Amino acid sequence: MAAVMGLVLITTASTSIADSHKTAGKILPYPIYQHKLDNGLNVVTVPFDSPGLAAFHIITRVGARNEVEPGVTGFAHFFEHMMFRGTDNYSKEEYAAALKSTGAAANANTTQDRT
Repeated sequence: MAAVMGLVLITTASTSIADSHKTAGKILPYPIYQHKLDNGLNVVTVPFDSPGLAAFHIITRVGARNEVEPGVTGFAHFFEHMMFRGTDNYSKEEYAAALKSTGAAANANTTQDRT
């Protein structure tokens, strides 16, 4: 499966995505399939021929625009950075080493409308 799957996006927004279908339009030069799970999680897959290569993204449709308390900003960006600080069970170094051992990498960004 990893030899065929090029990109998997998981979003936590409640958009209207028809169940397990190929989207209309040409956003990418590859077919785009969208599926909404029973728990409301939207899964988008974009298969392309990439033996040995896969990408996985989790996108939360919450960003700086959702910070509505006057004079208090930066929470979306703060939580983005907290994701890489480790946990009670895994230090940030152990987390990074585990990813690196599989050839994976982790990164994040925050914009006005997503984290």
